[in-house]
Amino acid sequence: MVDQKLISFIESLDNYVITFHQNPDGDALGSALGLHLALKKLQKHGHVISPNSIGEYLHWLSGIDEVLVHEGNEKAVNEVVKNAGAVFCLDFNDLNRTGTMENVLVANQAKKVLIDHHLNPKQFAAFEMHDIEVPATALLIFRLLSALDNTIFDQDIATCLYTGLMTDTGSFRFPSTTPETHLAIARLMQTGFNHSVVHENIFDTFTVNRLHLFGHCIKNQHELLPEYNTSIIWVTRENHTTFDIKKGDTEGLVNYNLSLQGIKFGVLFIEDEEMVKISFRSKGDFPANLFASNYFQGGGHFNAAGGRSFVSLEKTIRK
Repeated sequence: MVDQKLISFIESLDNYVITFHQNPDGDALGSALGLHLALKKLQKHGHVISPNSIGEYLHWLSGIDEVLVHEGNEKAVNEVVKNAGAVFCLDFNDLNRTGTMENVLVANQAKKVLIDHHLNPKQFAAFEMHDIEVPATALLIFRLLSALDNTIFDQDIATCLYTGLMTDTGSFRFPSTTPETHLAIARLMQTGFNHSVVHENIFDTFTVNRLHLFGHCIKNQHELLPEYNTSIIWVTRENHTTFDIKKGDTEGLVNYNLSLQGIKFGVLFIEDEEMVKISFRSKGDFPANLFASNYFQGGGHFNAAGGRSFVSLEKTIRK
């Protein structure tokens, strides 16, 4: 059920901002654009703001040209946030996940609406749609829009929400996929949107450099720890230059660990100038999120989490 007070609030609002976490994935951006397109159909006025640049693999989504990027344009975008009558916070549980946007969001006195499925949300919002049992924030947006106006869905909105659902469920193969997920997809498909195109735009857009990066890392920067049913892959700082890595180019690389027979835990280490970013994936009952929070200042979902390390790549892998 959707809180009727939230429905009434949305029906009465005019000027809004929608934002999400740094380095947005398909769920964050798809959810935001789906909500934005729907609110526009309801004659509402607002903006979608990304904390930093968006990977090119998502640049085909409807509404992407309207997204404002905070990084590098802080002064102008901060003014947009300050003037917003409401702030929708999508796919994150703590304002610090928005990076350099955190301070202006904290200072903003407008009512905030948290729509998220991550564990342990901080208490900063006037309204919350929070459910850790759903596989994607896009499913919560689907619930919200269904409650607002079940006829509002069109092909563009459906494409955005399907992108969020598909990417955060690993193309519907993760255990988090629910019957409600497929029922929502059935409703979205009634709009006539082409779901095959979503898969093609996400997965069939490798550059030659990205293909070679994956091959290089799998062949030369991969280690098995069979006694722990664990596989690790790493990306070095040098790889960024050699393969001209762009934002989103390492997306999906961590999952190759779990394609190996007998592997239940997969890790990807990505070395950059400031830290080592880490992605964790697991199968079955191994808690990737607890491992990330206990040892690498991270967290996330039970089978998919992230972390970070501020020592060298070599020391991080050894740890």
